[in-house]
Amino acid sequence: MASPHTVQAEYDLVFAGGGTTACITASRLATAFPGLSILVLESGPTTKDKKEHIQPGQFITHLAPASKTMQFYASQASEHVGGRSVVVPSGRCIGGGSSVNFMLYNRPAASDFDAWEKDYGNVGWSAKDLIPMLQKAETYEIDPMRATHGSNGPLKVSFGGSPIANALNVESINAFHAMPKWISSDGRRSDVAHRYIYQKHIANLSVFDGCLVNRVVIENGVAVARKLVIVSGGAMGSPLILERSGIGRKDVLQRAGIPVVVEIPGVGENYQDHALIITPSLMDPAVESLNPLFRGDPETWAKALEQWEEDGSGLLGNNGFDGPLFLLGVIAVMLKDQSLLPRLNYMCTGSFLGYPESRGHVHIESSDPYAAPNFLAGFLSSPIDVAALRWAYKKGRELTRRLPSFRGAFDMGHPQFSHNSPAALKDTAPVSLEAANIVYTAEDDLAIDTYMRQNVETAWHSLGTCAMKPFDQGGVVDSQLNVYGVKNLKVADVSIPPSNVNSNTYSTAIAIGEKAAAIIAHELGGCL
Repeated sequence: MASPHTVQAEYDLVFAGGGTTACITASRLATAFPGLSILVLESGPTTKDKKEHIQPGQFITHLAPASKTMQFYASQASEHVGGRSVVVPSGRCIGGGSSVNFMLYNRPAASDFDAWEKDYGNVGWSAKDLIPMLQKAETYEIDPMRATHGSNGPLKVSFGGSPIANALNVESINAFHAMPKWISSDGRRSDVAHRYIYQKHIANLSVFDGCLVNRVVIENGVAVARKLVIVSGGAMGSPLILERSGIGRKDVLQRAGIPVVVEIPGVGENYQDHALIITPSLMDPAVESLNPLFRGDPETWAKALEQWEEDGSGLLGNNGFDGPLFLLGVIAVMLKDQSLLPRLNYMCTGSFLGYPESRGHVHIESSDPYAAPNFLAGFLSSPIDVAALRWAYKKGRELTRRLPSFRGAFDMGHPQFSHNSPAALKDTAPVSLEAANIVYTAEDDLAIDTYMRQNVETAWHSLGTCAMKPFDQGGVVDSQLNVYGVKNLKVADVSIPPSNVNSNTYSTAIAIGEKAAAIIAHELGGCL
C-alpha cells in the first residue's frame, strides 16, 4: 500500500499516469523550471531500490498472475485466435514498462518516424527531430563515440552484465548480431524511474504511487490545473481516462453514463500490437540459459544473487536474449507451472509482426475506474497478418535447426503436423547450413495457421489508441499533443503514434517523453 502523500491544493502541471513517458517529461520540466510545482499520479507501487526492478534477470517475475506491478487486460474472445481471450500486460508501477520490460534495446527505423510527419502532417516528428531525443536520453556504453548514439544520457545501454562478443558490428538489421540492452555494463536495469526520478531528488517534483486517476476535471472546455494536465496512462490507460472525462465516441460515453464533453471518435480506436509467436526447441544442456532461474532452482538463485552482488554479472545481470538466438525460458509463457515441464534446456525463437494490418480497440464499459474495459486486441483478424506469421514460423524453424546448440523441436510448442508429412518434427540434432529447406503442403499450412491462432500472444507493444492524426482521420491529439477541443490538456505516451514502429516500444516511449518535454518547455517560454 502506498504511503500517505502530502497534497497541495494546486499544481502547475499534473501528469495522469507515472509510466515511462511521464517520468521523463516530468523530470526534464521540473529540472528546467524549478519554480513550477509538478505532480505525477501513478496507480501502481513505487519501484525505488527494489531488486526486482534493478536486477535484469528478474524481469520474468513481473508476469506472475499475482504481480502488483502489472495490469492484465483480457481481450474479448475471438475466432481469429481460436476462441481465446488474449491477455495483454501493461506496466503498472512508477516507471511503467521501463521498470518491468524485457530491456531489449533497439530503435524504430528512420522511415517509421518520418511517416509520422510525412503521412499525418506532424511537423517536428520526423527522424531528424526524434533521433536527437534518443541520443539525449542514452549513454551507449557499447560504442560511446558512435555518432548516431548518445554518450551522456541517463539511460545506459550495454550488452548487460555478461560478456558478449560483438563480432559483426553490423549497420544493417538484416543480419545476426549481439543484442544491446537497456542494462548498464555493471548489470543494472536502465529504467526511467531510477535514472530520471529517484536519483535526481528534484524538490519541485512530487511522484505519488497508489493513486488511480479517475478523470480529468474539465470546466468550460479547459482542463483544471494551473497550467496543464498531461494524460500519460499508456496505450491501454489513456483512452480510458479521456473517456471517463467525457472525451471520446458519443455512443461509448452514453452507454457508460458519462456526459459528453467533447466528441472525439478516435479515442480508444486504432489499437495495435506486434502479434507474437514463440516456438520452443531443445538446446544443448551445456549452454547456459535462464531456465534454472525460471524454474526457481534454489542453488542457481543463490549463486546468481551472490555473483550479481559482487560485480553485477551472471544470470541476474542479463536478460538472456543472446546467441544463438532467443535464449530464454519464455516457455513460461506457454505453461504457467514450470514443474510440468521436463527439466531440459530450452531455447525459443520469436517472430512478431512489425506492421500488423489487424486493429482492435479499448473503451470504458462504465464510469467505474476499476471496471474491466471493453478491449479487443484484434490479433490475426487480417489474412495478411496470418500469411506473414506463417512465413515467419517457417523461417524461424530453418534458422533454429541449423544452430550448433539445437537438439530438436519441443513438440508441444509447434503445429501438429501429420506424421507422414515432410514437415513433421523429426530433427534431433543440427542440420548442415546447406541442408534443403523443409517442404510444406497445403495441409501443413493449415496446421500452422491453426497453431498460430491458438498460440499468438502479445509482444507488450500496445500503441496507437490516442493517435496523433488530423481529427478527420481518427486523430485524438495534434502535433503539439493537444487533445482536440480541450484547452490545457495533452496526451503524451505510446498511445499517440499514428502508425506502427518495427521495434520494441521502449525507445519510442523515450522519444515521445523527451519530445513532449521540449514541446511543453517551449510553451512555457523556455527550452531544454
